[in-house]
Amino acid sequence: MTQIQSQNIQGAVLMLDGALDPLVPREQLPAFAREMGEAGVDWQLLSYGGAVHSFTDPAANSPGTAQYNATVSRRAFTAMYALLDEVFA
Repeated sequence: MTQIQSQNIQGAVLMLDGALDPLVPREQLPAFAREMGEAGVDWQLLSYGGAVHSFTDPAANSPGTAQYNATVSRRAFTAMYALLDEVFA
């Protein structure tokens, strides 16, 4: 995402991250936070321990890379529904 695009965000952003995701370089997370903050975006980043990529996809079955995690998926959907309830209240 470029700075120009992030400055155009008008809604709330929820980023759900698997803390062990090998497909998302960890150094991108502080850059994301910095960009969202500088753009004045209402944002959240939740990083789930023990989770890799695709943790909400029941069909994901590549251990250590992309794998479903029922507990984390439930928590992630709970966070998403909470944000939607807040935004649409």
